[in-house]
Amino acid sequence: MADAQVSGLTEQVEVITAPIYPATTPELQAAWDSAQLIIAKGQANYEAYSTAQGPLFFLLLAKCDFVAQDLGVNNGDMILKSRNHRLPKPEEQGESS
Repeated sequence: MADAQVSGLTEQVEVITAPIYPATTPELQAAWDSAQLIIAKGQANYEAYSTAQGPLFFLLLAKCDFVAQDLGVNNGDMILKSRNHRLPKPEEQGESS
């Protein structure tokens, strides 16, 4: 949360401190179900949410060989990665371009 606040992200989007997957709260479940983009920050969130479904992107520093190998990157790499999810196109959301 501190990184989100310092970067100004909390002024732009809803930021939720989440429990470890698959545990959930009503607030998290409602936000998850309606989200167009979910950013899970940190290696621990990658480890916890890597099997979750949704428009999920991981922002992390690969800090161990196991996670680096799972992601197909080098240990120490900074990564923004999707698990084969795509964001809906505006026309799929009912929005006009």
